[in-house]
Amino acid sequence: RQSHFKDLWECPDFFELPVDGDTTNMKWVLHGGSADYFIGSFDGKKFTAESNKLNYSERKEANGSDVYVYAAESFSNMPDNRRVQMAWGHGVTFKNMPFTQVMLFPTEFSLITTTEGIRLVANPIKEIDELRSTSYKWSDLTVEEANKYLNTIKPGAFDVKITFKINQGENLRLRYQGCEILNLSPDDVSQGDNTAEILIDNSLAEIFINHGRRYFIRNFKALHSEDGLVFDYYKYGPKINNLEIYTLKSIWNQ
Repeated sequence: RQSHFKDLWECPDFFELPVDGDTTNMKWVLHGGSADYFIGSFDGKKFTAESNKLNYSERKEANGSDVYVYAAESFSNMPDNRRVQMAWGHGVTFKNMPFTQVMLFPTEFSLITTTEGIRLVANPIKEIDELRSTSYKWSDLTVEEANKYLNTIKPGAFDVKITFKINQGENLRLRYQGCEILNLSPDDVSQGDNTAEILIDNSLAEIFINHGRRYFIRNFKALHSEDGLVFDYYKYGPKINNLEIYTLKSIWNQ
C-alpha cells in the first residue's frame, strides 16, 4: 500500500490522457463505479486531485427507474493508444427476456478543455460505423419536414446524428415508438449549433450531446406505439441543420 484516496468506491479505473490531444499536457483520471471521477496528477505513489468530483454520464429517470452507467472499465495498452471502455447499463430492463441489464456500446474517453475546466468525455467508438447498413441524410429542415422523412423508416437499431439550433421558447423533443428519448431546451445546450448522436438498440437509447459533453441513457420498458422516430413539434419548432439516420446490423450475425 502506497496511498489512499477517498470519495470513490467500487470498480476503480486509473489512466493518463492528453488534454485536447496534446501529448505534452497529460492528466491522470481516477474514476469509480458510478462514473464519478477526479482529474489530477500522479507521482507513482500518490494521486493528487486537481478537480472536484465530476461525472461523465448523467442519471436519467426513465419510466420510474434510474438508468445509468455503472462498473465501467477501460482497456489498457491498446495498439493505437486509445482509451476505450465498456460499461454496465444499470437499470435497463428488457421485455419478455429471461435477463435484465446490458453491456452498453463501447465508448472512447478523451479529455477536453471547456469553459468550466478540463472534463472527461465519452463518445461512441468509430468501429460502430462498421455496423451501418442503409443510410438517410437530409439538411435544412423544420421538425415537421423531418417527420415526413422519418415516417418512411421502420423501427429498428439506429445510429442517429443531428445538428440543430434551439432558440428561446423552443424545445427539441424526439420519440422512438412513442417513448421520449430526447427533450432539450435552450438552457440544456449552447447557443448556436449543437450536435446529438443517439444509438438505439433493443429497449434502450444512448444519447451523446455535443460530442459527449452530456451523456445519458433512456430505457424503453414499454413501447407506446409502432412509430419509429418522431419529433414533437409546434408552429415554431427548432431548426434541424443536418439529420443522418443509419440502420445498424447486429454485431452477432457478421
